[in-house]
Amino acid sequence: MPRPKRWQMFTLGHGGTLVRLSHWKYYLDWLNVMIEPLDVTDTVWRGQAFASWHLESGLQRLARRRGVVLDGELTARHLEHFKLAVRGRRGANPQVIDNEADWWSLGQHYGLATPLLDWTTSPFVALYFAFLKEGPVEGGQRAVWGLNRRNISALSTHVGITEPLAPRPIFVDPRLEENARLVNQGGLFTLAPPNQTLIEWIEAHVAQQQRVGTYLKIVIPDVDRERCLKVLRRMNITHLSLFPDVYGAAKHCNAVF
Repeated sequence: MPRPKRWQMFTLGHGGTLVRLSHWKYYLDWLNVMIEPLDVTDTVWRGQAFASWHLESGLQRLARRRGVVLDGELTARHLEHFKLAVRGRRGANPQVIDNEADWWSLGQHYGLATPLLDWTTSPFVALYFAFLKEGPVEGGQRAVWGLNRRNISALSTHVGITEPLAPRPIFVDPRLEENARLVNQGGLFTLAPPNQTLIEWIEAHVAQQQRVGTYLKIVIPDVDRERCLKVLRRMNITHLSLFPDVYGAAKHCNAVF
């Protein structure tokens, strides 16, 4: 009986690529083979426990559960509520926050539902978060997403020039000192239009036959999870290294118990 292929790749249209690995252990092999043809070095990564999940922000999920239409006005009001709620709660001499993106990143750090999505520059940190959740997962598949930062930024800039008022995604590299986790995780955010996921925006602005890379979805069977995390621990990818605080220490101790 022939051995299953290490991976299969499919074109999704709009510059997207679907990768199906037969096992997580082929993840590094795939990366090594595809670094050049897919511009993997320009890609940011996101791990999700469920392959069926969309690239949907916490605020989009909250609005969907509440049955409300998320628009710019509602999003702005939510942020203003947060600004008022945190007055006097940031300790002595807090850093001045003078832009909306840093306010959102502060809220994201402390559990606010925001329009931001977390990404990392490390494909292995993304794999860690994809496999972190215990127990069987829906559909038996986990996922790592990749987003070509250079190409998406160029598309977003082009839309901004041709349609100055059109909402478009942007990449956010917070300068806020209150989120040390971002440094350890190689973290950054995307900020998508209020009523669209990133993939919906790409499909609306990139031709179906476009070949320039926009995003990747790597689907990985939910098997041998503990072995995967053990290998990543040997690479020093743990909660202890990714979350430089008491929370990270506690989660790490639970994991190695």
